[in-house]
Amino acid sequence: SNLATTGQVKFALDLVNKIGNGNTTSVVNGLAHALESPVEDILHPDDWPTQMTRDHASLYLDILEAQHKKMQKGAWG
Repeated sequence: SNLATTGQVKFALDLVNKIGNGNTTSVVNGLAHALESPVEDILHPDDWPTQMTRDHASLYLDILEAQHKKMQKGAWG
């Protein structure tokens, strides 16, 4: 199957919670901006457990990890 692993989905959702503080809309907007894609093309975190593919995981995790690292360094207020 081309679906992301349970671990990938859990890690991605954990990052969403850390970055967005429960605001998934801001995280989706951030992914869309980083990927230069329309917001409608970003798979919503609510759908990740059942629909996230390995390709989504690869793209999204890189961006989410980078955003989380920036937050940890205090680059984001």
